[in-house]
Amino acid sequence: MIIVVFACLWMGIQAGLYVKGAGSDGNQTNIFEQALNVNSDENLVQPTPGLTAQLQEPQTEMKLLVVGFTEIPDEVGELQQPQLNSVWLMIYNPEMPRLFWIAVFPADNQVNGISNQLLESQFRIDPNKQLSAEFLTTLRNQIQVNWDGLLIIDDTTLTQLIDTLGGITIDNNPMNGRQVLQSLDIPKEDYQAETNAQSRVIGAICQRRDQLAADGVALTPLVDWFVKQIELTNPTYPKMDVQLNSLLIQHNALFCQFADFD
Repeated sequence: MIIVVFACLWMGIQAGLYVKGAGSDGNQTNIFEQALNVNSDENLVQPTPGLTAQLQEPQTEMKLLVVGFTEIPDEVGELQQPQLNSVWLMIYNPEMPRLFWIAVFPADNQVNGISNQLLESQFRIDPNKQLSAEFLTTLRNQIQVNWDGLLIIDDTTLTQLIDTLGGITIDNNPMNGRQVLQSLDIPKEDYQAETNAQSRVIGAICQRRDQLAADGVALTPLVDWFVKQIELTNPTYPKMDVQLNSLLIQHNALFCQFADFD
């Protein structure tokens, strides 16, 4: 089970978008004002003309689509078609040490006419971890933003990442990769609980990265791991390893924030 990468997206929708920072005081702040310098009231995003174009500028801003899935065994233990667990859009602005995570799936209502059920029914992935064109097209119609890279994570990959970090701590409880998977075993019908569980895992990974950096641990292997895992989908985007180096190494501390429709 996995993160989900991180409710419904904001493009073309007249709704309030709010974010909460992991480990913050809980005050809600505006994701566009911080990540994209879009002026608005303190908490509520006002409709902004040309917002899609703004999201595609500048090229130094990285938008990463994170898709998580698990393989469900049948009655005799053979693996069936993988099941979609999560989709998050991550936005990283090199000008500030912040990661903005926007939950795409599961969501509590439709976005641009696209439901959880439609995404689940169209989810297909081959043995080489290539997503079907139909599923990606539906996601683009829902999000209405082009992402620069695609990160696909299954249970094994998530477990390896967390164990490589030496485990993470959630609600003061140290956990290894397998324990984290168990904490994410929540029915999809409980949208809010599943999104909250995923965001806690993401926030704990961010905090663990900060701990390693503070302890002087070399994070270059972590950059190399992500470079191998991420598929670059925007040929005009700057080198992904340079951006990941900026994200994972150059900042003393990161700050994960999570967006959702209220």
